[in-house]
Amino acid sequence: MKRWAGWLALVFASLLVVGCAGKAAPKGNSTDALHYTLQLGYGYLENGQYAVAIEKFQRALELDQDSSEAYLGLAETYARLGQRAKADVHYRRAIALAKNPGAAHNNYGAFLCAQGKARAAESEFLAALADPTYRTPAFAYTNAALCIRKLPDLPKAKAYLDQAIEIDPRFAQAWRERASLAFEEGQYAAARGYLERYHQLTAPERDSLSLAYRIESAAGNTAAAERLAVRLKKEYGDDASSP
Repeated sequence: MKRWAGWLALVFASLLVVGCAGKAAPKGNSTDALHYTLQLGYGYLENGQYAVAIEKFQRALELDQDSSEAYLGLAETYARLGQRAKADVHYRRAIALAKNPGAAHNNYGAFLCAQGKARAAESEFLAALADPTYRTPAFAYTNAALCIRKLPDLPKAKAYLDQAIEIDPRFAQAWRERASLAFEEGQYAAARGYLERYHQLTAPERDSLSLAYRIESAAGNTAAAERLAVRLKKEYGDDASSP
């Protein structure tokens, strides 16, 4: 679970401003103050300062009791703290209040999937995709694939990844997970092709190099596997022959 959990964590790129705590508060209207407070909350959340993040999100709710973004921030904070009941309540509130609930559905899906509730999580990812204003559908499709794979439901996982790739061919993680599925099914040439595409989009890292090693080993490409084993040992100290 550790490898895929990171990709189920939601990205708050549109709201998150890390390090803004040192800036002066705006002197404008309440909308400016709300936006600034939310920025602070997400910045503290990203930095792992959860108590302060909660304080800022609660302050945001004092400014606007119907702020979906504030409830979403609280939900994510409580989720990271392992306070699942509180997180669940706040995710649901965020969804109910959101004018464009795609991101909130996606976050909630990630939260449910991390608890092993794959089918419920899938429904949330599909709800995110049903929001025409949702800006990162490749994330939701990939999240759905990663989650549903654990059942396992490999045909549906492949279908979701293929949709992610079709929507955004530059979304690297979909290619990485597609390679992993192809390898699992013994389709080594296809797995190699998917992984090569992944490495065209992002720098190789330990997990992807390890997958490459396993693909070449299983395919009987001894020389390529040995080169990858040497690289893993040199760059990460890994013994590629270990399970």
